[in-house]
Amino acid sequence: MDINEQLLSAMDEGDSKAATLPDGVRLGKFTKTRGRTTPTVTNERALLDWVAEHCPEEIEQRIRPAFLDKIFDSVKRHGAAIDFATAEVIPGIEARYGNPYISFRGEPGYQAVVAERWHEIAGPRLLDGDA
Repeated sequence: MDINEQLLSAMDEGDSKAATLPDGVRLGKFTKTRGRTTPTVTNERALLDWVAEHCPEEIEQRIRPAFLDKIFDSVKRHGAAIDFATAEVIPGIEARYGNPYISFRGEPGYQAVVAERWHEIAGPRLLDGDA
């Protein structure tokens, strides 16, 4: 099990853990982040039919990307594509949720600390791109 899998299994969503070197120098923190919400058109025909009936001005030969972005924003905010003028769920779109993942936010200057420590461990030969 790699470190990413270990952190995912040991942490709850929103939890953070400090990333420190053995001597206590803090490099940053890891946070378990909720998977991204990705609106996906699952039934283009149903969506096109709905838009043709309710917002025909938004149809060219396809649904205008700007309008589709508005619908996608609704999905991201509310978990479903909803027409708030009618309270109707817009057919043909659903939210798909990605897997949780670990994010890292470094402390200012952490790259220099890592480079310095790497230099101490591996020597200067690897810092210049030499193999």
